Amino acid sequence: MDVPTLQALEELEALVGASPDLHVRYSEGWEEDRDGGSMDTASGIELPGLSVNPLCPEAWWSRPLDDWLVRQWCQYKHLGEKNPKRFAWVARGISIGREPDCEPLLVQVDPRCPALRGTARRGGKNATANALMPRKAPKTEGELHGTGRTGTQFPSGPPSRDIGWPHG
Repeated sequence: MDVPTLQALEELEALVGASPDLHVRYSEGWEEDRDGGSMDTASGIELPGLSVNPLCPEAWWSRPLDDWLVRQWCQYKHLGEKNPKRFAWVARGISIGREPDCEPLLVQVDPRCPALRGTARRGGKNATANALMPRKAPKTEGELHGTGRTGTQFPSGPPSRDIGWPHG
């Protein structure tokens, strides 16, 4: 891949700011992906494109861009932890639909850049990572934002007035 390697979260922010149609993919790299689509492991079906996560936040996102990027980047970080040959890289392409877990599927993929493997910089500090983010992905919103919240579980079921679910 003859493209620059990302070394800091700020570089990813600048890249997304200049080109909001970018996505992150965890795989063994573009060279391995160029001739095929993703595989839905639950069904065994080969998908018609590469499964990715969008790097541009949705219009409703009210937090800083770097919060969105960390969430998206860490979504499938476990794939790199299970298989050291897998790493995160940034891609652009044409979205042709969604895979069973609702991630976009891209075709005509143009690899933009891989992330640095090893020590990267985030917020002026070193962070050991397979990609730009911390080694341990946040498991709850509280961990991500430092709010102290422990997750999105409701002790007596979700409130029906907010999302229409009956109390259990």
